[in-house]
Amino acid sequence: MNRTSQRGFVTVLALASLSMLMAAAVIITQMTFALKFQSDREYVAACERNLAASALAWSQGRQLEPKSPENLDVSALKIPGGLLTVSPAKAGKSNASVRIELHCRVGQFHLNRSDVYALSASPK
Repeated sequence: MNRTSQRGFVTVLALASLSMLMAAAVIITQMTFALKFQSDREYVAACERNLAASALAWSQGRQLEPKSPENLDVSALKIPGGLLTVSPAKAGKSNASVRIELHCRVGQFHLNRSDVYALSASPK
């Protein structure tokens, strides 16, 4: 083989290797984005559970004033953009319920939810 054809072969080999390397980089990038998306989604679901459980634990056994929403401090939970509001939905000793409004923001996920939860009767 002469010197010119050897250089051509090496150039083709280098370009093929470079294109395979770039394809691998694109695939790894897409996998990373998918993993970040799933991770953020699961983190928002965990924040929702934590905020709802905190609100239920706080409201259990309390006498809430009708139509007076209480904004709870959630800074200790370290939830990004976490807001938590509890207001009575139905008063009564045996069938009381509260409306819990929660907000959480993680990455591209924004959670705004308002649900009514029944309170269990406290044992005496």
